[in-house]
Amino acid sequence: MIEQDVVLSDYAIATLALVLTVLVLRAPAGNRAARGWLTAVFAGAAAAALLGGTVHGFLNLDRTSLFHFIAWRATLISVGVTALGGWGFGAALVLAPPNARRLTWLAGLAFVIYCGIVLFVSQQYRIAILHYLPSALFVLFSFGWLALKRRSWPIFAGFSGVLLSFAAAAVQQLQISLHPVYLSHNTLYHLVQILGLVLIFYGGRRALGPTRPEAPPGGGKSL
Repeated sequence: MIEQDVVLSDYAIATLALVLTVLVLRAPAGNRAARGWLTAVFAGAAAAALLGGTVHGFLNLDRTSLFHFIAWRATLISVGVTALGGWGFGAALVLAPPNARRLTWLAGLAFVIYCGIVLFVSQQYRIAILHYLPSALFVLFSFGWLALKRRSWPIFAGFSGVLLSFAAAAVQQLQISLHPVYLSHNTLYHLVQILGLVLIFYGGRRALGPTRPEAPPGGGKSL
């Protein structure tokens, strides 16, 4: 096994994301469309982390093997599933149903094109980042808009979680590490990402509820 710290932290993300997938599926929701798309976000993240950890830990020694060929492309496609889920989740939160369907249809078309690029053109990770970034920004906007509309600090946790995801990506790209072996920049990236996923789940779970504003502290009526 190589890159042991990356593998273990990847598998930790996969386990957490899988648990969050199940919790979202079982959660009561006034917005069922948003719940379905949020499930896709975590399911895609779980698959990407599991496959990515396997590639880093066991398959990178022979990048010409069939197993590496399949696993790495599947990893990138899983990132695309998370991006598609993000578009659908954000649209279900802030758009009227007809507009949400139009946006998710366009996102689905973009996902199909992305899969074609991954399978037949390029397997560079930056392709996945470029595909995922607009979706993440839209989820960030959706959390922020909904938190302000409902005056809900719990929903704002989701906004903070997306920001942490961006911070995690910065840690990875700038190669910020706390230890060259046991806490490399990739591992630190994963640890920050774990906290981001938890906050996204918490904020997303609250966003699935009724659309009425939450009562302010003290039981008074909202304005």
